[in-house]
Amino acid sequence: MKLSDTIGKPISEEEVRVRFRDSKGRVTDGKIAIGETVTQFEQLLNDKQSTLQGLWQEWDQVRQDIAELGAELLDDPSFPTEFGLQARGVTTNSNDVRSSSDQHIAALRDEIRAACDKSREDIGKEAEEDTRARKAKRNQWLDMLKRDSF
Repeated sequence: MKLSDTIGKPISEEEVRVRFRDSKGRVTDGKIAIGETVTQFEQLLNDKQSTLQGLWQEWDQVRQDIAELGAELLDDPSFPTEFGLQARGVTTNSNDVRSSSDQHIAALRDEIRAACDKSREDIGKEAEEDTRARKAKRNQWLDMLKRDSF
């Protein structure tokens, strides 16, 4: 084979030596055309992109379902909008007579709201304490720096 034939050969036809690992973990050596590896990679990429797109669509649906459940439990139709989702499928009518299961759900909502309010209050107190402690440490450092300065 002439050097000009080798140089003029399309890169897609150029063969490279590679090691393959099959699904059982066996390693074999072989040659494969670069163009074939690119084609295999593009096919794999397209397959994975399709799979990923389907998973993202599933995730969006799951997020919507969770948000709608939260809206139902909290009796707040606007709840999904807090997550950038649309509020849908949740209607409440306070004039309706509530069944025992509705009363149970209402009681659960009240418990959840009370727990959320207590958690917010506890976090607020903790933040205040943390801020006070940080200010005290900062003042200690400032006093120490003032004493050590010339």
